Amino acid sequence: MALRAAEVPALSFNAAQVPILAEGPHGDAQIASVGTERVTQALEEGTVAVVTGFQAVNRSGELVTLGRGGSDTSAVALAAAFGAARCQIFTDVDGVYTTDPRLCSGARHLDRVSFRHMHLLARCGAQVLHDRCVVLAEQRQVALEVRSCEEDSRSTRITADESEEDITGVTRRAGRDGLSVVTAVGRALPALDREKAILTALDTAHIPVSGIEEGPERLSVFVPRERSTEALCLTHGALFPAQ
Repeated sequence: MALRAAEVPALSFNAAQVPILAEGPHGDAQIASVGTERVTQALEEGTVAVVTGFQAVNRSGELVTLGRGGSDTSAVALAAAFGAARCQIFTDVDGVYTTDPRLCSGARHLDRVSFRHMHLLARCGAQVLHDRCVVLAEQRQVALEVRSCEEDSRSTRITADESEEDITGVTRRAGRDGLSVVTAVGRALPALDREKAILTALDTAHIPVSGIEEGPERLSVFVPRERSTEALCLTHGALFPAQ
């Protein structure tokens, strides 16, 4: 309706009309295939196709939803089905940052992130993109671009290119027993000097660390949930000193 009001020809399609077929339970269905005939016809006629995200239909024709991040996953699936070289995701921030810019003033904007590290950031608590969306983009080789709805905003490109900095970012997610998990992600991790810098910063602020966990290209510390925001920003500051 908004596009037509602006004199832009447009048609809307729900999941059944495309169709977007999925398998699995309602609330966590997985896209199996995307039809292209009806949308292609609209595009060839010069019409903007507006497709409902987050939903699909199963083999019985029943409507199912895709779960958390389903709208982003829908966008990537459509981009892949139509052979798009790039899929733009518009959100409330102008791309991906080294940590949540709404919580930590020192967060740095990233011009690019690899699929692999974006997937790891998403799994560890970053909320810009859902990990399922990133996995699908990598599998189908669809470059992602995350940007704000604001005009002329910056953006972050997510591709197979892994020529990024040693440390990509720092995330936070809820843990068990009143703890939160603060995780640093990057190709230089785990590393003893980076671990020492993080622990020194937390100790100076008298934030107790209940455990440390290392994994491929990541390092996590377990801290009290009520001090997790402070721990997140201190960890980020230890890895990304003020310039």
